[in-house]
Amino acid sequence: MTTRDYYNLPQDENGWRMLPNGNKFKLGLDCKIGNNVAIGNNVTIADDVVIDNGAYIGNNVKIGNGAYIGNGAYIGNNAYISNRTTIGNDVVIGNRAIIGNGAYIGNGAYIGDGAVLGNSKIYP
Repeated sequence: MTTRDYYNLPQDENGWRMLPNGNKFKLGLDCKIGNNVAIGNNVTIADDVVIDNGAYIGNNVKIGNGAYIGNGAYIGNNAYISNRTTIGNDVVIGNRAIIGNGAYIGNGAYIGDGAVLGNSKIYP
């Protein structure tokens, strides 16, 4: 799917869009989504987010404003990626991990399950 395809999916009364596989997600304004991106169920993507080619976004993930998710990055279930965060190429973010505002995670890094980088009070 292209970015335009994601935006063309109809929204329900609560702003959720339904993917062809049945997963629902919310998509903010001015986002860019690359090729072969997998988006899990109940994912919230805020404004001005870029998700590059081949990224995987798990279930119940929240991605904050202005975040960048690199090529081939893997974001585990129930993770929270805060505002203006950069996740490099081929990075693995574990389940339930919280990445704080403005963090930069370099290419190929591994962040384990339940890790907290930054202030844990940022989780909504």
